[in-house]
Amino acid sequence: MSDLPEKIGRYEILSLVGRGAMGLVYRARDPYIGRVVAVKKISIGELIPPGQRKEFTERFFREARTAGGLKHPNIVTIHDVGESDGIPFMAMEYIEGSSLARLMKEQGPFPVGLTVSIARQVALALAYAHERNIVHRDIKPDNILVDTSGRVVVTDFGAAHLHDSELTRTGEVLGTPHYMSPEQILGESVDGRSDLFSLGVVLYLMVTGRRPFKGDTVSSVCYHIVHSQPEPVPSDAGLPPQAAPIVERLLAKSRDDRYTSGTDVVRDLDALESGGEGKAPAATMTQTVNIPSSPPGPPPVPLESGGGSKAFFWLALGGGALLLLAILLGGGLFLLKMIASRQEPVSAPAPQQVAAPVAVESVPEEDSAGPASAEEAEPVAAVPDAAEPAPPPPPPPRAETRRERRSAPKAAPSAPAAAPAPSTSPEAVRLSDEILEEAASVSALARGQRFSEAFALLDAFPGRLEELGSLAAMGDMARVTRAREAVETARKENMSALSDWAAPRIRQARETYLTATDGINDDEEMIIQAYIQAAPVLRWRKRLPASQRAPLDLLVEECREDLDEEEWETAKALAEGKPPPREDD
Repeated sequence: MSDLPEKIGRYEILSLVGRGAMGLVYRARDPYIGRVVAVKKISIGELIPPGQRKEFTERFFREARTAGGLKHPNIVTIHDVGESDGIPFMAMEYIEGSSLARLMKEQGPFPVGLTVSIARQVALALAYAHERNIVHRDIKPDNILVDTSGRVVVTDFGAAHLHDSELTRTGEVLGTPHYMSPEQILGESVDGRSDLFSLGVVLYLMVTGRRPFKGDTVSSVCYHIVHSQPEPVPSDAGLPPQAAPIVERLLAKSRDDRYTSGTDVVRDLDALESGGEGKAPAATMTQTVNIPSSPPGPPPVPLESGGGSKAFFWLALGGGALLLLAILLGGGLFLLKMIASRQEPVSAPAPQQVAAPVAVESVPEEDSAGPASAEEAEPVAAVPDAAEPAPPPPPPPRAETRRERRSAPKAAPSAPAAAPAPSTSPEAVRLSDEILEEAASVSALARGQRFSEAFALLDAFPGRLEELGSLAAMGDMARVTRAREAVETARKENMSALSDWAAPRIRQARETYLTATDGINDDEEMIIQAYIQAAPVLRWRKRLPASQRAPLDLLVEECREDLDEEEWETAKALAEGKPPPREDD
């Protein structure tokens, strides 16, 4: 890399990361703050006539400043603009990831869920920019980046404004014609709906692996974009029927028939995603262990918990004191009267008469079966003998507080409680232990790449877990949870092992195919070899993740298209370990 500059402006160049129609992109470091950035240097000498370079540079800075005001998670952040050796450049956020173009080249068509996620994030970025009257004009896979966390970022907003009529009249086609809108090709004024047309082309490409408008030359491609309808999406692309209207509306020839904003696109994509096959059934998402709740009814309210209870307590205490004073006065007068008359002492009914009003609070029903002690029995006042000094009358019974009643021992229940249900089920214990052992076996089989045996056990687990749930008692809930977690762990380990096993085989088959088709004439024997290399993985096609299934399907389709009938039958026979068919067969 002898031509790699040491610096552009103040930025220290680390490596070259990309080339585009507008210039070169470098990975660089800002020495002031140590931040890694992407520096784009515009190829002004190749694009702009000498007499227009000053005007171009001024416009570049103006448009870059406008794009620098865009602050959105799906739009690359522009940190700085400047000029180095008379050539303008911009320093942008460095995205640790890959372009959508490279990902599609490596993986082929994307599954529908991933396609919707990427298109949705691009539409959000466009909606934000269009609201601020900024049109990108060059939406294509090379200008869409996907970072390592799955975030999608649209780049080149600053350079997009340079695609105006003054530049196109020089004969240069800036950007890729396959993604241009009809009005852009015709040289008409463009608005945000032109970007949405380009998004439709990208969405179509992600699903099918090919562009909607084909042509052998730039002119023929442009003609079909303006005059021809896009090729229908193949039925085996996995696109839900409700997605077809979204693609058709994005690719409408007339801008008036397209979506008016990216927000509308996001709304329809969200509706598509929520109704797609990726949505888990309600029963799966809400499956939980049912544990009985505690008996209904509010807990007892403590005396100190509210002002009303305190007021009631002091009222009862004051009333009791007044009653006690009245009893003492009445009892004293009664005794004096008896002594004066020299009568025999008799039972005084006075305490009985005041016993009822003393109970100022109602006693809970569970405490009303009988007095807890002798002190709670109804007192009877006896008149003392005249020869003996009169003892003071006993104090009236005091009402219990709620705190005392709660601390007092409860009366035994009148009837014995029902016997508790068994805490565990022996059948559930046995079955859960078997499932745990089989889950461990699946993990061991996966590590040994014995996928047939592993999948046989995995396929039987749903029925066994359902049986375990029906047998489980209250004490078995923890066992049920452990069994479910063990099965899920085993499933993930098996899928990971299968994916790791399949990846190098798919990659080797793809490399063989690309070598076989690299020349002017295809090497049919090498294409057959590529299919044979991919054949072992085809056995597990339905078990593979979508990220591997899609490129595998594309490879098989390409091999079939490049081979005639006899060659294809030979490839299939050799892949199955059979001798190829003879010509006289």
